[in-house]
Amino acid sequence: MRSGLPRALRWLAGSVLGLCALACSAASPSPLRYGMLADFPPFQIWPEGSEAGGADLEMLRRLAPALGVQVEPVRYTDFVALERDLRAGRLDLASSMARNAEREPTLAFSVPYALIEQAVVTRASDPSGSLAADLNGRRLATVAGYAAEANARELFPLAQRVPVASIADGLRAVQQGRADVMIEAQPVLVGTIERERLAGLRLVRTLALPSGALHFAAPKAGAARLDSLSAALAGMGAETREFIIGRWRAEPHFARRAEPLRLDDPERALLTAQRPLNVAVVDGRLPFAVLDADGRPQGLSVDVLRAVLGRLGLVSGTWRASGATEALAALQRGEVDLALGLSAVATPADTVRFIGPYIEHPMVLLGRPGGSAWGLEQLVGRRLALPPAHFARPLIAARYPGIELVACDPLPNCVERVASGGADAALADVITAAVLLAESPRSDVQITGTAAGLRQEHGIAVSSRHAALLPLLQRALDATVADDLLELKRRWLTRPTPARVVRELLLRYLPWVATALALLLAAWWWHHRGLRREMQRTLGAQRQAERARGASERFVTFLAHEVRNSLHSVIAGAELLRSGREVSASVAGSLGDSARSTLNLLNNLLDRNRLDAGRLSLHLEPVQLGPLLRGVRAEMLPAARARQLTLTCTAPMPDPLLRVDALRVEQIVRNLVANAIKYSERGEILIEARCTPQAGEEASRCVIEVRVRDQGPGIAEADQARLFERYYTAGGRTAARSGTGLGLSLCRDLAALMGGALHIESSPGHGTTALLRWTADVETEATGPAPLAEDAPRRLLLVEDADVYAMLLERALAAQGYAVRVAGSLAEAQAALAAPGPPFEVVLTDLNLGDGDAHGVIAAVRARAGAGLPAIVVMSADVDPERVAPLREAGAEALLQKTGDVALLVRQLLTHVNTGP
Repeated sequence: MRSGLPRALRWLAGSVLGLCALACSAASPSPLRYGMLADFPPFQIWPEGSEAGGADLEMLRRLAPALGVQVEPVRYTDFVALERDLRAGRLDLASSMARNAEREPTLAFSVPYALIEQAVVTRASDPSGSLAADLNGRRLATVAGYAAEANARELFPLAQRVPVASIADGLRAVQQGRADVMIEAQPVLVGTIERERLAGLRLVRTLALPSGALHFAAPKAGAARLDSLSAALAGMGAETREFIIGRWRAEPHFARRAEPLRLDDPERALLTAQRPLNVAVVDGRLPFAVLDADGRPQGLSVDVLRAVLGRLGLVSGTWRASGATEALAALQRGEVDLALGLSAVATPADTVRFIGPYIEHPMVLLGRPGGSAWGLEQLVGRRLALPPAHFARPLIAARYPGIELVACDPLPNCVERVASGGADAALADVITAAVLLAESPRSDVQITGTAAGLRQEHGIAVSSRHAALLPLLQRALDATVADDLLELKRRWLTRPTPARVVRELLLRYLPWVATALALLLAAWWWHHRGLRREMQRTLGAQRQAERARGASERFVTFLAHEVRNSLHSVIAGAELLRSGREVSASVAGSLGDSARSTLNLLNNLLDRNRLDAGRLSLHLEPVQLGPLLRGVRAEMLPAARARQLTLTCTAPMPDPLLRVDALRVEQIVRNLVANAIKYSERGEILIEARCTPQAGEEASRCVIEVRVRDQGPGIAEADQARLFERYYTAGGRTAARSGTGLGLSLCRDLAALMGGALHIESSPGHGTTALLRWTADVETEATGPAPLAEDAPRRLLLVEDADVYAMLLERALAAQGYAVRVAGSLAEAQAALAAPGPPFEVVLTDLNLGDGDAHGVIAAVRARAGAGLPAIVVMSADVDPERVAPLREAGAEALLQKTGDVALLVRQLLTHVNTGP
């Protein structure tokens, strides 16, 4: 408790001292000499003979109590003099300063308190020059010392600079043609143009320049004060600063007033004797003139007329609403003295006079959506709805006699006439049309075009009985336009839609707009998502096509190389045989390997093409896996021994007859063994098979697994994902020669065709295992060939135009007990069939012969009279499934695939010749 009391006392003493210091500082704030320009709206405004003002001064005065200062403004008309006094310390602070390298050495800056755009202003009659990105060669009005001058010197060094004393002088230089453009802060330009009433100028574009950031600045010695000011600005908040700037921008202060009306004695007497003036409001509609439900007038034209009458000391009498014809008659009869809403063009000059106009607007066409009336020229031969007393009637009738004018009054009735199809368009000034469509939103009428050359002028109609008042009324109207029209236009032409209309619009359209926006957003998202997917697919397809093209080119090059090498080996071997020298078994083996390698390449390529076209089908026949796998081993054993590898084969136990495509199984296993030999440098290659009956179907189907294992270097994980890509070869593997990249892809697709799958399991340094798994039916009855009769060999006609292949087949068939007659062409086959002697019991013919085909052989067999038809089997190196049906219809038993292993072909033949020899 005792320890807490001194701490509380110390806190209380400190607080009291702080409050005393704050009270002392509040009681005697230090003066702050603040330099400001007379003409830099909306930030600094100080007209001569008036008080200082502007957004900068208001912000500074709000922050002064927290800073403990009293602001003492010092007026400058020359920015160069202001900056010179600030650098010399004769001023404590300045504002609206751009921070640049030239000022950094001598001035300190606060944080930026406003960000404004720099704008380009030029003459409205010739804005094209300033629209160019490069203003070099143009004449730029610049105020000495302003940041815009430095920007112009840096960005447009070739531009001619026209020095001016102030922004107002620069704008007048542009207006008078002494300069082409001026670049300065946009709100400053807008405020100066409005205050000085400078006509004929136009802001054409904005520029993003560093000078758009405004700072308070002080001499280097006052940098500490700027730190406090920066903190105070941050505490004020950006919204408060923007509000202050916007208030000075939206409400021009110290606008130059028109000279007071100077009246002589007769004019004063005339005005004194004048009674209240009655006013007619023609076709009343906001925002110009209308009488409310209580008969009170309101609108822009009403306020203008009241200001005119007030300057002359006159008052209005009664206000009445009427049409144009009624108002003219009332003016003639003296019932009203003034009228709002009449046009000087369509009014007789002998009864009514006009002052003004004080405002004018372009005319627009209102038509149905989808219409083609975007100008009066398009209405020739069509109907235009127009009130009878409208000022444009005589002009349109004279310029466009082909337009049919449809009478209607007032404007809403004309719009209804258009909506109902009674007219093609209606004419109205753009303000009235916009207000009408905003108050009564509709989907069947919209603004469709403009009426070139026609403008709605708003003036005040005066009865001819008051001709003496016309000069005074016109002078009062001129003063009102100069002093009050801008504020009146801002009040009425930017007036928000009444709350009732807003609620009606929201209730009517907001759900639809929200739904439409949601649908558009969803459609955009869906389209964007689909577009991204399509782009990704396109890019992926392009990359895949590029990879495929490169791989295909490499494959073609490899294929040509391999075929040439094989043919060179065959040619060399043939030359050795022709020379009569002894040929070793190794040379004969090389010849066989070369021919077999070339044949395998071509077969793989043909099968790949058939698979892609969907024309490769399976030929199921009863086969035992053991003999088939041992045949592959016997075929590949010489290649394995040449690489000093051991190749072993383990048949399944038991080894039932299975209905499989022996050619395709042999093709897959041969490819897998060839890869194992190619990529292995040592060890053993093992072919093993297993047949497992399916659960519940022990007697009918079994699952077959054939594995090829090697002890090679294995396959890297990155390569395993792409092993089955067409033409892909693993880059990290070593081999005696590179591969085509076609074998594994083909094997996988053949396995899929058989209803199975091919899997590769490998890891670097631990070898590779290829697993082929599929399901096949078990053949329950033996369908192989019957045993041969030793004393009665069957006669077989072999039709083959390849002499070597025919010789090999003849030997293999003779080993099976056949008496073979070889024919090398269709003509020889026909002669053999027609020769006397015992008939042939089996005919084995090639599909394509040099002088015909198998159909010719079949026809010759059928033409032999008096003998039973033999079994006809056709063979071909290119088995096309589409050709099987025509051959069977002609009488052939089967179409067999010619292979390098003639023993396999003979086994297939014996299977199809069911009766046996």
